[in-house]
Amino acid sequence: MSLAEPDLAASIEAYRQGEFSVEALRALDASRPVRIEPDVVMPLELRKQLVPAGELWAPSLVGNSPADALAPWMLAEAKSDPQARGYLGWRSYIDAVWACDKQASERVQLRFAELENLMPSDARFEELKEHCRF
Repeated sequence: MSLAEPDLAASIEAYRQGEFSVEALRALDASRPVRIEPDVVMPLELRKQLVPAGELWAPSLVGNSPADALAPWMLAEAKSDPQARGYLGWRSYIDAVWACDKQASERVQLRFAELENLMPSDARFEELKEHCRF
């Protein structure tokens, strides 16, 4: 990959060496937009340094923009399709975890409202509500 995309070489090497940092992401973001979808493997200390960028997260304050609520048609689809409900629920849950870690209350409230609609009695959601109070 680094031969085909030389501007990725420093980031790839930092990742391989276990030295991946927000600085490495910011350096890459200077030449191409870096946007990150929330997941469960991003280390807490790294994700706390990211900022909201719409539905994703970014290493730079330039990308700081609010998320939108799920569209009504998405919620309607989720009500009738368990797979869509699971995907959207998981996506909202992980984003809520990240927002909670950053104490981003508006984003937490948005995602909690989605989860109340999608999976109101989910055990992980209940635990998150107990943990994420500010």
